[in-house]
Amino acid sequence: MSGERNYFRKSFFGGFNCDDVVKYISKLANERNEYRSAKAAVEAEAKALADEIQPLRIDVENAKREMEEEREAKVKAELLSQTLTDEAEALRQEVKEARLEAEEERIARHKAEQDVQNLTRDIETLSRELIDVKCEADEGRVFKAEALESRDKVAKLEAISKNFADLEPAIENLREAFNA
Repeated sequence: MSGERNYFRKSFFGGFNCDDVVKYISKLANERNEYRSAKAAVEAEAKALADEIQPLRIDVENAKREMEEEREAKVKAELLSQTLTDEAEALRQEVKEARLEAEEERIARHKAEQDVQNLTRDIETLSRELIDVKCEADEGRVFKAEALESRDKVAKLEAISKNFADLEPAIENLREAFNA
């Protein structure tokens, strides 16, 4: 209904002009029909929008669920990544320690081999000296001071021989470990 004001003309016999009243009623009926049509169009559009909203709501819920699953997967992946990083670092540390141990063992083995070589040379030298001393003693050319010195050398030689005898199992173990 429009905001205009309608006036009815008066009729000669009293009342209002019939044509004016009919026109006014027709106009009201037309406006009512227009409003009904507009209402029906708006209701149809509202129903169509409501019908569109439901699938969109489902899509939004699915998207939220997928987003939550992705977030959970990301958190799990980050935890797994951190765990693997920690394990890799621990393994790197173990490898580093094992390499240090191997290097220390190699150095110890090398030192033991040098000690064995030095002791072998000392034993050979002292053995020759002992043989020389025994020969001189047998011939009777040894003086008392030389005899005492020889005894010291013999004692040293016997001590070295004892040390060498004590080292022989360790040397054999090192040789076996080195050859293995």
